[in-house]
Amino acid sequence: SGLLLIFLASFTTDNLSKEFLELLNIAQMEFEQPSGFKQTSIVDNEQMNYDYALIDSAQEIEVRYAITPLDGLIKEYEEKERNKKRGEINISPNNLYSYALETILLNIQDTKNMEPQQHALEAKVLQNGFKADWGVITLLEVNKVFSKKFRRCMIIALHKDNKADSYCFVLTNKTESNFLTKDIFKSLVFK
Repeated sequence: SGLLLIFLASFTTDNLSKEFLELLNIAQMEFEQPSGFKQTSIVDNEQMNYDYALIDSAQEIEVRYAITPLDGLIKEYEEKERNKKRGEINISPNNLYSYALETILLNIQDTKNMEPQQHALEAKVLQNGFKADWGVITLLEVNKVFSKKFRRCMIIALHKDNKADSYCFVLTNKTESNFLTKDIFKSLVFK
């Protein structure tokens, strides 16, 4: 039975790219692939880069993941603070997450249709479920540059101080909101 456990553990990490595994490690995050999904290729676009993508053809849902580790930005910020000149203002990467999300929304939304709808995640859900310091869910319609196939998107945006910002883009054409299953919702969490 020990051999079976080793095989299963290696099978799940073999499906992930080396680059995505490295991002997860640096950001101190865990990823569990939602059932029914298979890896799909990343589509280059000018709107929003992402690091990993999955598709469930039967449910017509694509999930894209983007992770921004903060370690380098924190070091850069601390260096600027140590060498700060009179009148300079430096903003900690730990205070930029909401602005980063707003920039993403401006880049990917279809401005002709619905305004993005944002809902903050409750503190209990953030801490117990995601081990994050901040998080929101945003529902919007995306432009054709970000996705040619899907129109609707639900973003789960998370931030953990000194660790990372992460974004899970759940794309579909479904109009009902029940496409966000628990295994998609909790597929990317902090350790």
